[in-house]
Amino acid sequence: MRICVSLFFVSALVFASKAYSQPDWKKYEYPDQKFNISFPQVPEFEIDTSDFNGSFLYDYFWGTSIDDENQPNTYYSVGLISYPPEYIHSDSALDLVEGFINSSQTSLEEDEDYIKIYSQLIEFKGYPGKIFRWKNKSSDACLEFRVFLVQNHLFELILVTRAGSYFNKEGTNFFNSFELNGLEDGTFIVPMVEANNRLKIDFPGTATTQNQLVDSPYGKLNLDMKIYEPKDESDVMVYISMETIYPEGSINPSDSYDLNSFYKSSIDGSMASVNAQLISITDIEYKGHPGKEYRCYYGDGIALMNYRLFYIDDHFYTFGVITTPKKEGNKTAKRFLNSFSIND
Repeated sequence: MRICVSLFFVSALVFASKAYSQPDWKKYEYPDQKFNISFPQVPEFEIDTSDFNGSFLYDYFWGTSIDDENQPNTYYSVGLISYPPEYIHSDSALDLVEGFINSSQTSLEEDEDYIKIYSQLIEFKGYPGKIFRWKNKSSDACLEFRVFLVQNHLFELILVTRAGSYFNKEGTNFFNSFELNGLEDGTFIVPMVEANNRLKIDFPGTATTQNQLVDSPYGKLNLDMKIYEPKDESDVMVYISMETIYPEGSINPSDSYDLNSFYKSSIDGSMASVNAQLISITDIEYKGHPGKEYRCYYGDGIALMNYRLFYIDDHFYTFGVITTPKKEGNKTAKRFLNSFSIND
């Protein structure tokens, strides 16, 4: 899996407020199971037991399917299994905890109908967790999992979204409504390596910074992303820059096949994550370093993205703008794209 988050986060900004008919959201409290969450309709409840080292594990499950085709999401659920604390605990070694969380995705890993788009280590209330995003190859439906290990309690939140409705407000509300009930906050912090960032670009205002720790075939990569979304009316909806430092020698920029394959996989992965439609890919360069510029529609043609990519000295630079199709190539967008430089 290449790093394909360039559209992943920005699309959430552009389309999260898309209007849908409003379902009847309600907060449900489960003090015995130590959490609260909101559902758009009454969830069905199931409980199962399994043998575990001579004792029983209780697998709790709350879920609801949405039949209304006017709704962006078709399924919401929460699962909970409480393991013996001596078997697994959020204070255990991170490699052990992360491997345990990753095992929740085994069935999809083995299912050829699904492709993993993205996975990221996160923190929730001081506890370790991960976000996983999958895409159904035939229907283009998106599955998002948020899995948290809270002490010895494994919580698994699942959202299934219709094709073309990714990053909608209802899905965001569902995940944001999850609360712990009766459990104190933990002390986990996502580990970050101090990055030697070199990207320079001129935002028209103060950009917000997000640092992510994402999975890749090269190991975990620190991703430094800056986003600026104008509050007033503007020819550009969103500005973004992103810098990722890869392990030395991950890509050979002197090998045109290796470099172009990397660029192609990055572009393909970004577009697949949001169902974008490619318009064009153009060869560009920065001080003799070859790069790519690509344009694509997404959101059923509501928006157009123009991005530039450069892989230079093990740093991957991605930066671009999102506009409406009618405002493509405006002066403000060009000024931002052309301001890119690298600190020596």
